[in-house]
Amino acid sequence: MLFMNKWDSAKAYEELNSCILGLTEVPSPTEAPVETEAPEVTEKPVQTEAPAETEPPVEPEAPENRLPEEDIPLLRKKIQSRFLKYRN
Repeated sequence: MLFMNKWDSAKAYEELNSCILGLTEVPSPTEAPVETEAPEVTEKPVQTEAPAETEPPVEPEAPENRLPEEDIPLLRKKIQSRFLKYRN
């Protein structure tokens, strides 16, 4: 089967993809491909009860190694000046 027309190659590609995805079993070369039906989809029951009360989220504490707020603008300027220096 050296040369295939478009329909044959598309069909072979489709069969290969379905086998890879596990949708059908791999057909043997002597056997005709067996089409299987898709399993029925069952709906999940909708939860009607309100969820149990949970504790309010606790905000994380500031880490001890955090920079003081006064140093942040100075560091920004340093970083920007170095970036512009290497960019040009």
